[in-house]
This record gives sequence, C-alpha cells and structure tokens, in this order.
Amino acid sequence: MQTKLAIIGAGGLGREFAAVIKNPKYRIENQFLGYFDDGEEVGKIIEGFPILGSITSISQNSNVEIIIGIGSIQIRKKIISEIVKESKVVFFTIIHPSSIIENPKLVSIGTGVYLGAYCVLTTNISVGNHSIIHNGCLIHHDVEIGENCILMPGVRITSKCKIGDNSFIGSGTIISGNFDFPADSIISSGSVIY
Repeated sequence: MQTKLAIIGAGGLGREFAAVIKNPKYRIENQFLGYFDDGEEVGKIIEGFPILGSITSISQNSNVEIIIGIGSIQIRKKIISEIVKESKVVFFTIIHPSSIIENPKLVSIGTGVYLGAYCVLTTNISVGNHSIIHNGCLIHHDVEIGENCILMPGVRITSKCKIGDNSFIGSGTIISGNFDFPADSIISSGSVIY
C-alpha cells in the first residue's frame, strides 16, 4: 500500500521536494497528495498538486506523512514546536537516489530530513530531525548535525565537527577540522573555516 505524503510549504523549497518525490525515475513508492500552506487558497493547484489546507489543519488529516519544505529556520522551528505536539502527525524523510551513504550502519539520519542530490556522507555521522542537506554537500567522518539545521548547496565538512540545532551554513562553505558550533549558528556563504 502506498504511503500518503504531503509537504508543508508550496514555495520554492517545497516544490523542489515534490519534484524529487514525483520524478518517476526515482521510483519513490508513495501517493503525493499536495501541500499545506497558510499563504495559499485551499484547492489552488501548484505545479500539478493542490493546496490541501492551512498548516494548522494538518492534524485533521490522519494517515498522511509530512515533511517541512520551508527554508526559514525560525518558521521551521515554530512549525516543529507546534506540530510535534500533535501525536497523529508523522514525518517522512527524503533521500535523493543519487546521494551516497558510504557506511549505512554508522550514518544516522533523523525523521523529516531532506538529503538532496549528489550528497556524500561517509561514516560515523548523525543528522538530526528536520534538517536539510542541500544538493552536493560532502560530509566526512565523525560529524554531528543537530536538529532543524540547513546546509545549503556545496557545503563541505571534512571531519569531527558538531553543528548545533537550528544552524544555517551558507552555500559553498568549507569547514575543516574539529569545530563545535553552538545552536543557532549562522555561517555565511563561501566561508572557509579551518
């Protein structure tokens, strides 16, 4: 039986998630229903799929699994704190088929996570719930990524780093060495930290 899936947010990020879910070459077995979005009219069609309702209406839709397709960490944080209270809400994870997890036994990926195209995760890595690892990120050994973190495209983390919850790492950033970034860290695009 196919799992029923929906995305919170029908903006650019949510539509990117939908593109992965619905691309037939990826063979993701599911029934994608559409989006929950407070800024769009119920029933409006966005790239072929409807707005199902507001974010607060999610709890009324039983047997639907959810992922948050919104790029603002603060909005995501609010949604997570409100929705997680609803015991009926189940989150799903998207792992793009082109991504590589070198040692699946020692790579832990939480729920509600998006792992984009052409990412590589090697060994002894953990990714917290609701984090987004955008396309082309390279995460090497002994890295811990907290909950609700966003790594923009092309981030490279070489080893032994800890990224605190609700942190943002800009595109093309390179982090090399043993660093411990606190929660709510913001690292600008193109940074080189070693």
